[in-house]
Amino acid sequence: MPIEFRCNECGRLLRTTDDSAGRTAQCPACGNTMAIPAPEQAGPTPFQQPAAAGDADHHVNPYASPAVDAVPETPYAVQLGAIVPTRIDLADIYSRTWRLFTGQWGKLLPVLVAVMAMGLGANIVASIIDHLAALAGDVMVANTVWVLTLLASQTFSYWLYIGQTIFLLKVLRGQPASFADIFTGGPYFWRFVGGTILFTLLVIGGTILLIIPGIIAALMFFQYDYLIIDRNLGVFDSFQLSKRVMEGNKLTFLAINLLAALLTIAVAVPTCCLGLLVAGPFFALLHVVTYLAVTGQPTAEQQYQEEGPGAGPQLEPDEEAGGGAEADYS
Repeated sequence: MPIEFRCNECGRLLRTTDDSAGRTAQCPACGNTMAIPAPEQAGPTPFQQPAAAGDADHHVNPYASPAVDAVPETPYAVQLGAIVPTRIDLADIYSRTWRLFTGQWGKLLPVLVAVMAMGLGANIVASIIDHLAALAGDVMVANTVWVLTLLASQTFSYWLYIGQTIFLLKVLRGQPASFADIFTGGPYFWRFVGGTILFTLLVIGGTILLIIPGIIAALMFFQYDYLIIDRNLGVFDSFQLSKRVMEGNKLTFLAINLLAALLTIAVAVPTCCLGLLVAGPFFALLHVVTYLAVTGQPTAEQQYQEEGPGAGPQLEPDEEAGGGAEADYS
């Protein structure tokens, strides 16, 4: 029976023959050298993030969630593979998003349009309340109501956004997804709010310093929210890991967003904004696809294409979750 174990550096699932126990093996993914455990000591270890550069002598995860060495708590029970910073390509991101969008539009569009409608409805209700408060003629009351409705509508918007991200991640990974996922963002809410406040302060502070540093900060830390939601990370851990995965990707990511802005205008203007009912969900999907790409995580259809049509059902659960590889040993 083959020995299966995980690399203690990158978390990659490795597999080799049972007669190689005790010999030295080199991980084909990261090059780390380790001893092959005995069969009774082997078995995939819990999820680990890859160690930062320079930490090779310390098997400590600098990007760990509050629960170190445990599978991250997510709204869907899957074991996630290691995050591997990956260079992205603008054309590849858009083509993948388009294929996924057209292939899953029947599932995506109703849910994402409903989220847009709920957010718009909340803003309309807030505006009506503000208007009624202003008619009272008391400036203090009007200002207080305005602040309260602003906070309420923003809270509702954040909550919906978290749920939408959970839904999209499930769809892209081929997991069962439903409209109810939109309302499951509570566990991540306060960390998301804290991360958003920190992100805003960094961008504003950088913008005050001649604008360019603000743009760099926005590009560097943009993935913080997805890392909080997807990997259950703390605020500072999410910023640290976002900085790492965006190295070498900032200009491409800027180009992706500039093109998205131009396409939004091109769709919205001639259709009197009705085109946003389709463009909005597409660009929401675009950002999640980009997140998965920069962190080296495949989508379900991408993994299926790489493995081949007949490979999927034959895979063992741990291989499918972590990505097995034969170990090179000497």
